[in-house]
Amino acid sequence: MTDKSIEMAIHKLANIVITKCSSSVGSDLGKLGSVIFLLHYAKYCNMDKYKSYAIELLEYIQDNSIISNNSKVNIHNLISICIGINYIISQELVLGDLDDILEDVDNFILSYLDNKNIMYLKYQNLIVVGKYFLLRIGATPLSANHVLHITALERIVGLLKLHIINIPIYNPLIIKFLYYSSKVLSNKSIEMMLIQQLNNYPNQTNWYRSGIPHCFNTFFIPKDDERLKKIIIKEIKDYVQMHSKIDYSDILIEGNAGLIVWMNLLSDDLSTEKCSAIKNAAVEKIVSNMNNYKVPIDVSLYFGCSGIGLALLSCIDNKCTQWIKLL
Repeated sequence: MTDKSIEMAIHKLANIVITKCSSSVGSDLGKLGSVIFLLHYAKYCNMDKYKSYAIELLEYIQDNSIISNNSKVNIHNLISICIGINYIISQELVLGDLDDILEDVDNFILSYLDNKNIMYLKYQNLIVVGKYFLLRIGATPLSANHVLHITALERIVGLLKLHIINIPIYNPLIIKFLYYSSKVLSNKSIEMMLIQQLNNYPNQTNWYRSGIPHCFNTFFIPKDDERLKKIIIKEIKDYVQMHSKIDYSDILIEGNAGLIVWMNLLSDDLSTEKCSAIKNAAVEKIVSNMNNYKVPIDVSLYFGCSGIGLALLSCIDNKCTQWIKLL
C-alpha cells in the first residue's frame, strides 16, 4: 500500500467529516474528535482550510458545551470534551491559555467533588473525573490550581480504594488509572492496589474477551512495568487472533483502525514481519472500503471517520502519535 493511496483515503475522510459536521447531527463530543483529526491533518498537509474549519468547530463546541453553573450538565461529556481541548492546546495544534479556557470547568468539577453524591458515583465515573485531573496536572504544572488538582486526584484515588475494598473489582480501566496515578502521586497504597489488580486480572473477569479494545481501553505499552506490559501484549495478541477469524469494521474500537494503532505501538514487542503484515492488511481493507464509499455514519474518534483518519495518518506521519493518549 503506497503513501499516496493512504493520503487519498485520508483526504476523503477529512472531506466527509467536514460535510457531516456542517449539519447539526451528532454530539459535541463526537465533533471534538473531528476537530482533533482535522487539526492533525491540516498540520500534515499544510492546508489552512482544514485548520480554519476545525477552529470554527472548536469554538462552537466551547460555546455550546463548556458550562459551569448548570446542575443538569452531563459530567462525563463535559470532562471528555475538556480532555480533548486540553490535548489540542498542550500539543500546540491551536494557541490558547488552557487555564483561562478551563478555569470555570475546574471550579465546577471541584465543586462537584464536594457534593456528597460523589460517594455514590460508580468507579467508571470516578476514573473519568480522575483522568481529567491527571491530564491537567501533566499539561499545566504551573497552573494556579495545580495543588487543587493534586488534592482532587488524591481524593478520587481514595474513593476508588473504598469501591475496591467494599466490592472487589478487577478491571482494566482501574489498572490503567492506577498506573498513571502512581506516576503523579507519591502514595504507596496506589502501588499496592495496582499490584492487587495485576495479581487478580484476568482471573477474576469473565467479560473482557467480548471486546478487548473497548473494554481494556488501553493503547499504551508501559516501558517501566514489565508485568503490565506482558498482560497488555497478551491481550492484544489474543485480539489479533480473534480479529483474523471475524470480518471487523474499520472503526477504532474493535476495528481495523485499532489494529493499525496497536501494530505501530507493538513494533518493538512483536516480530517486524508480523506487525507489518497485520497493519498492511488493515490499511488495505480501510482504503478499499473508502474507494467503495463504505464509511461509518459517525464522525467520532472511537466509532467514526475521525478515528479511522487518525489511524491512517499515524502510518505516514510519525509526528501524529500523541493523540493515542486520549484513549
